Amino acid sequence: MVITHLQIIASIGTAILVILLLESTRYGLGKHLSDTDLADSWKALRLLYAVQIVYGVSIFAAKIAVLLQIKRLFTGSKKSFTYWATWVVIGIVTCAYIAVVAIWIFPCNPIKKFWKPQIVGGHCNPERGRLSGTVNILSDVAILILPIAAILKLHMCLQKKLGVCAVFIIAIM
Repeated sequence: MVITHLQIIASIGTAILVILLLESTRYGLGKHLSDTDLADSWKALRLLYAVQIVYGVSIFAAKIAVLLQIKRLFTGSKKSFTYWATWVVIGIVTCAYIAVVAIWIFPCNPIKKFWKPQIVGGHCNPERGRLSGTVNILSDVAILILPIAAILKLHMCLQKKLGVCAVFIIAIM
């Protein structure tokens, strides 16, 4: 039941994300700044601010749903290495995405400086994109490694193990 709720949250978040991105193109997002009005640019940046927060929440919900599904598929009722490793990854991903969403909620001091960069004083965190990208890549790698590690422990011939692992590796593409 929890997995279904997380998938619904991720789906709704993605729909909101797309709507906000499409709306922000009306105000010049994706165009050169010289081709847009300053007031429209501020509106686009406000929408972009919301997009980044919604993205963090929806991708977090999707990744936790996948991790819970991995735990359910590969551990059953026994508390094996995969069971504990999945819970550790869930904890790390939760902490990491709390940090990422917090950084996107408070990208600048004052926050208003994000969509009005001409405000005198204050500063913005230039590393927020790198942190977000790093968390996304590392969590994706962890989500990929968990089922592959579990598959390699199965009692089947190497050829079948490689075939099943290939299914998960193809998901990268």
